[in-house]
Amino acid sequence: MEKELDVKRVINCSGRMTYLGSSTLSEGVIEAMNYGASNYFDMNELIKEAGKKIAKYAGAEDAFITCGASSGIVISIAAVITKGNPLEIKKIPNPLTEKNEILLQMGHNVDFGAEIAQMITLGGGKPVMAGVSNKCEKDVFEASISEKTAAILYVKSHHAVQDGMLSLEDIISVAKAKAVPLIIDAAAEEDFKKYLALGADMVIYSGAKAFGGPTSGCVVGNQPYIDWCYQQSKGVGRPFKVGKETIMGLYKAIEEYADKASPSGEDFFAPLEDYLNGINGIKVSKIPDSMGRAIVRLRVIPDKSLTGKSAVEIVNILKNGNPAIYTRSHHASSGYFEFDPRPMSKRDIPVIIEKLKEILED
Repeated sequence: MEKELDVKRVINCSGRMTYLGSSTLSEGVIEAMNYGASNYFDMNELIKEAGKKIAKYAGAEDAFITCGASSGIVISIAAVITKGNPLEIKKIPNPLTEKNEILLQMGHNVDFGAEIAQMITLGGGKPVMAGVSNKCEKDVFEASISEKTAAILYVKSHHAVQDGMLSLEDIISVAKAKAVPLIIDAAAEEDFKKYLALGADMVIYSGAKAFGGPTSGCVVGNQPYIDWCYQQSKGVGRPFKVGKETIMGLYKAIEEYADKASPSGEDFFAPLEDYLNGINGIKVSKIPDSMGRAIVRLRVIPDKSLTGKSAVEIVNILKNGNPAIYTRSHHASSGYFEFDPRPMSKRDIPVIIEKLKEILED
């Protein structure tokens, strides 16, 4: 198929990245999507029934299925601003109410492929930044809440500034004390129950990241918040509607996800690690995920004076080959890159080793 479309095959060693297609699908998910695509349903009944079933896995009262986590931000913002008011729903992204400020820490206004602030604005919200890019103090955050504050948004992501920002526990305590709804963007997080249990009102997940589903997302929470999300289908939520095959696929992916453990990568990398350990000028180590997820990556640190190639040069050669091998290269300019086990299969390892031999031994 890639020849018909004139695209290169990609070996994804980077992670569940949107620009690489996020996830490959299990046979069970593909079967569920085929069933959805091959049959007709009352779509209102289907999405609500699937939402209720998904909610049980999250320990929530209900869930609203979206076409992605970013659309989940837009819809959840619109939900807390409109609160089911039919006129306000029609006015989004320009609500009549002045209670449309969405408070977040400056270090959480990140670009994940688009800007968080833009998603807030699409939902009718006015982004209000607390603190500065590398520091936010609790008293400053509290003082930023006003009668116009519709909700607090917390971004749980490796994209966000980690040092100097308030912890989630601090944000929850402020939200509860001030009786302000709390929305958590947990797009790539693995724990489907944690954030609601801690006290969030709505939590947004990507269906195609940790859960291994199709391109999709969901907002989990309790009534009336999810009811307000459903009502956005008559307004800004209309462009974000999902098809029956996506609903079926996401439900099956979450069902499967609940029954399996997350990959650790401890034994998976053994052949690749053994090869790299034999190369003069290469250091390898196992690195746990910085966000606390159950992921162990293989970090590679090349010494250009011995290997003849820097980290940047190696990752670029890998990426520009055929098949294209995409590593986790966020820190290549700092001298290292990583292999993430989640999107990889065992059949990828020999191909990667052969390509590294061409790069490091020629």
